[in-house]
Order: sequence, then C-alpha cells, then structure tokens
Amino acid sequence: MNSLQTNYQALVSDEIEGPHESVIFHVASEDSVPRWNHVDDLDAFFRRIYRYHQNGGYACIMLYYSIGGLMYFIIGSSFIYGINCIHFNFDQPPSPYHNTTVTSLSQLFIPVSQCVAEK
Repeated sequence: MNSLQTNYQALVSDEIEGPHESVIFHVASEDSVPRWNHVDDLDAFFRRIYRYHQNGGYACIMLYYSIGGLMYFIIGSSFIYGINCIHFNFDQPPSPYHNTTVTSLSQLFIPVSQCVAEK
C-alpha cells in the first residue's frame, strides 16, 4: 500500500507567553446597557435604520407604505366588485335561433348602488 507523502510541518511557536495581566478587558458601563435592551432583533433594527437613511426620512417611508396599502385596497375592492357586481351570462347556453352573444357594457356591469342594495 502506498503511503501519502506531504510537506506538512508542525507549527512551533518561538514566542514565550507573558503573564495574563497584560491582556486588556473592556467592561461596558451600566449606563450604556439599557439603550439596547428594548431591541430584540438587531438585524431587523439596523435594516430599518438603513431604510430610513436611504429613503430620506420618515415621511418618504410613510408615503411608500401608504401607497402600497392603497394599492392593496384598490386591487381587493376591484376583485370583490368583479366577483359580486359583474353579470356573467354563464347560466344560459347560446341559442342557435337568436344571436344573444352580443352584450353591451351596460348589461355586463351592475351599478355599485344596485349591487350594494342587492347584497
């Protein structure tokens, strides 16, 4: 069986360790600890701070989130209107004797006031 030959050498330290009293320890004062006590997730906290800095302040961030909320409201209300207030003619099959496939938009969309009164 062939043996694996490498150029491995053990690392020998020539330095003599001094006394451990020369090591400096930093102890935080009790006054600085309560400032970060309320932060549970530091990563999320610093992401929010970075977003605040990059977006130009609180007003820009609030405008961004309010426009996003308005977008969800418009999409949701359009979806609900489409389900409840548009009359789809799926219940009657097309008749070969009458051309009933032509439908105007006024027949398709139910007015909101009438739709709300029906529900």
